[in-house]
Amino acid sequence: MRNKILNSLIVVSLLATLLTLTSSETQAAVNTSCQETQGTVIAVEIPTTILSETIDTNVYLPACYDSSDQRYAVLYLLHGMGNNADQWVSLGAPAAADQMSTQFIIVMPHDRLETSFNAAFVNEIVPFIDENFRTIDDRNYRAIGGLSYGGGWAIHIGLSHPELFSRIGGHSPALFYGDSPNLVTWAQQLLLNMVISIDIGDGDPMLEDSAAPIDELLTEAGAQHTFNIYAGGHNEDYWATHIGEYVKFYTTGW
Repeated sequence: MRNKILNSLIVVSLLATLLTLTSSETQAAVNTSCQETQGTVIAVEIPTTILSETIDTNVYLPACYDSSDQRYAVLYLLHGMGNNADQWVSLGAPAAADQMSTQFIIVMPHDRLETSFNAAFVNEIVPFIDENFRTIDDRNYRAIGGLSYGGGWAIHIGLSHPELFSRIGGHSPALFYGDSPNLVTWAQQLLLNMVISIDIGDGDPMLEDSAAPIDELLTEAGAQHTFNIYAGGHNEDYWATHIGEYVKFYTTGW
């Protein structure tokens, strides 16, 4: 009887030890896993031989980027005239990204209004980001958007380089001089899938002169796109109000 009791005590002791070890190992795994809930915005200087100055760029990296080996889709956002790489940050793009179930990188370069910005964007900015960050180098996981003047660039660059982007967003976009005849040609030549979203405020003076003509040209070309007119003007209050909607559009399918 005594032997049976001793054996039972030994078994119980061994089980308790195993449970303790398992619990400790589990806790260790939990302690070493990433608990971040917000991404970070870092400042990056992208070298250029095309533009006159180094391209100051804000890059949003999703939560746990540093502790993972995951690769991410990339959203490029271009600011308006007279602003800089901080505009999309202040409008809440990183904060909106933190709320999404899909994680991705946001790249927000500073455009100093040089006419060669498009060449620098395609030949220097995109390659630099793909080489220095864990991106998915695939047009289906790359989108471009912008507001006002930046929206004009997003439409110009996105439509003329469909091999790089699958989604384009123009928020209160400016129609670039000389782009009118090109938009139809570019859109008609899109053999690859491309989705475009245009929006503007009903009190925006660029509605009739820019956004509406862009919509008409894209419709003429048969391009897949949406054109939304909301309440508001040509200002940051308008864009900030719709920032969540913008981010949701860009990340659809990621």
